[in-house]
Amino acid sequence: MVRAARVVVSGRLGSGAPPGGVRAAVGGAAVGGTAVGGATRPRPPVLAGFAPQAALAPGGDAEREAERAGVTQTEVFPLALFATGGLMLFPAANDLITLFIALEVLSLPLYVLCGMARRRRLLSQEAAVKYFLLGAFSSAFFAYGAALIYGYAGTVDFGGIAAAP
Repeated sequence: MVRAARVVVSGRLGSGAPPGGVRAAVGGAAVGGTAVGGATRPRPPVLAGFAPQAALAPGGDAEREAERAGVTQTEVFPLALFATGGLMLFPAANDLITLFIALEVLSLPLYVLCGMARRRRLLSQEAAVKYFLLGAFSSAFFAYGAALIYGYAGTVDFGGIAAAP
C-alpha cells in the first residue's frame, strides 16, 4: 500500500493570530481554520486536498468501510481516480491531441458517475445522457477547432502553433 506524505502548514497570520492558529493538511483531513480578527474559524475538511484524497481512495480505508457496510457501489473510487488522472494530464499536454485525450479521460468517468444515483435512478440516468450529449458536442467542436488550427499552422504542437505566421 502506498501512503501519501502528509504536509502540515502552521503559523501566524499577522500578529493577531495565536501560534499554530492557521493550519492546513494535504493528503488527509484538514485541521485548523481561517483567521478572522485574531480568532480561528473551523474550516470544513471537504475541500482541503481534494485531488490527493481522490487519488488515495481506491483500495483505501473508505472503500473497505463501504464494502463492510454493504454498499455495493464501490466503482465510484476508480472512476474518481480516472477523472483525477485526466485532470492531472491537462498541464502535461504539449499538443492539442494530448489535450483532447485528457479532456476525454476526465469527462467519460464523470458521465458514468452522473448516472449512478441510488435514489431517483431515472432522473440520474436522464441527466447522464444529457451530460453525455453536451460533452459529445463540445468534444466535436474542440476536434473541429483543432483541425482548423492544424490546417493553419501545419502542426498541433503548442510551440509550432505559436510560431506559425
